[in-house]
Amino acid sequence: MTGRLSQDIDQHGEWGSEENAWDPETAEVGIQLFANAVQVWSMFQRRPVTVFMAAEAFNCAPARIREAVEHHYWMFLKSDLIEHEGE
Repeated sequence: MTGRLSQDIDQHGEWGSEENAWDPETAEVGIQLFANAVQVWSMFQRRPVTVFMAAEAFNCAPARIREAVEHHYWMFLKSDLIEHEGE
């Protein structure tokens, strides 16, 4: 894991202005769109997925993954594991 991820520093800016879209003006993604991507990716891993695994896969800080998971209505964190409703 890179030092950048372990330090929990994010090179990305704020979330995009539209929750469910990509903002072409700022090149930022909406939090719900990103959370949906994390959900689909984590479900297809077919194994337990941690915040750090997702951060590495999405090339972002673990804090960004945590925020997206907490925002999503069908995901939650159990310690550092990403869980899904109905599992």
